[in-house]
Amino acid sequence: CGISATAATQGSIVFDANGCAVWTPNGAQTDTITTCIVKCLDNICDSTVLRIPPTTSVLPIEVVDFKGRTEGIRNVLNWTTLSEKHNDYFELYHGGSTSDMTLLKTIDSKAQNGNSTMKLTYQYSHMNPLLGNNYYRLSNTDFDGKSSAHGTINLFVKDNATLAIYPNPVNDVLHLAFSNAELEVVFIEVTDLTGKVIYHNRLIPTTASFETDIPMASFASGMYLLKVRDDADYNYIQKVNKQ
Repeated sequence: CGISATAATQGSIVFDANGCAVWTPNGAQTDTITTCIVKCLDNICDSTVLRIPPTTSVLPIEVVDFKGRTEGIRNVLNWTTLSEKHNDYFELYHGGSTSDMTLLKTIDSKAQNGNSTMKLTYQYSHMNPLLGNNYYRLSNTDFDGKSSAHGTINLFVKDNATLAIYPNPVNDVLHLAFSNAELEVVFIEVTDLTGKVIYHNRLIPTTASFETDIPMASFASGMYLLKVRDDADYNYIQKVNKQ
């Protein structure tokens, strides 16, 4: 029916058993065109033409807005993904310079089965960061074990914001001293090593620096976990030895 390529270097035409000619371009042309003959009378044919755009490659993961901020005794890190494909987990690396960074935290992907085409947000709070430069690098690893880096940021901590816990080992009273913390709410828990809550308290600080005590005289001797958090996830965990 008169279907032919104008030049062999521009592409190729292949006829299939259904009477369809598939034009596959070469070089700068990008569209694949399929022409299907629906009716012929002598050498005159009617046909339908389908223009198939090139397939857009899908990035394994698209990370935007990897950023952070300093809030008293913690650095808060945030990032957003617009899409995820076969993503298993994220890794945050931290160090005082880009040459001495070590693994800080592994965070599982929120995408169901590692796949998502919706916006997903992530957050991690690093308690008691370094005074001065704090470099953070974000990477992800897919289910095939392939890793990709998504940038490095630096948060400079000016104030010596700290959380001091003493004495440890403790006999009677455990003392907690927050310095330049700037926290709106603080939740404190003490659990045994099985996870049973032995003590809990909720504080609403009125100043950036404040102190509080945990009475532990009645606690049985042994190891406990002290957990301090704000209104997000647990941010600080430390073992306490009760004598």
